[in-house]
Amino acid sequence: GADVVVHSATKYLGGHCDLLAGVIVTKSAKSTETLYKTRCALGLGAGSMEAWLLLRSLRTLSIRVRQQSQTTARLVALLESYRQGAITTEQSPDEDSLSLGRHIVAVQHATLQFASSSSSSAAAAAPNACRSFDVAKQHPEGFGAVFAILFATKEQALFVARHLKLHRFATSLGGVESLVDWRFGFDSTADPSLLRISVGLEDYVDLANDWKQALLALDANEIQMRLEY
Repeated sequence: GADVVVHSATKYLGGHCDLLAGVIVTKSAKSTETLYKTRCALGLGAGSMEAWLLLRSLRTLSIRVRQQSQTTARLVALLESYRQGAITTEQSPDEDSLSLGRHIVAVQHATLQFASSSSSSAAAAAPNACRSFDVAKQHPEGFGAVFAILFATKEQALFVARHLKLHRFATSLGGVESLVDWRFGFDSTADPSLLRISVGLEDYVDLANDWKQALLALDANEIQMRLEY
């Protein structure tokens, strides 16, 4: 295993977007002693308030992450169904399905990956899946609560980010509030049409309805733009 593991306690360990901290875990006692002396010499210890907030958050870590994981899996499945619905209804259009999913290019999350032993339909839905292992077996307790969604254009991604009402437009992850992050705004190497979503502890139905209204608003805006030009 790893000799040293570094955690950002600011994210899921803190879980409330109200502290900055980090955790270093070492395999050997000698490494721990060396890091401890260095921390004391450089004054790198966490403040008393941050330490108290972190201890508070650790009491709910398990239940928070479990709920966030379950909500994310459902939300990802819903958005992927919108995308697939827009594809399968193109020949005999169902307007609601087209409106919700026709601007979604891809939804990326571990729950959408399949091993090579999976069914042919599952493999077709995930052409880039790893062929040597089953992702679900590596994560028997559930998957992460962060996923990505790509749209056809940068403008569409920004429109959705600004029209989601329960997702704060901010850069972070792991908190109790759902966040939508436009990575290109901070990293010019990122895909400008990509949004990164960190799912919080809001009710699934509320988050699902929030995505539905944002996607419908996007489709109405695209139609209006085409009419104007």
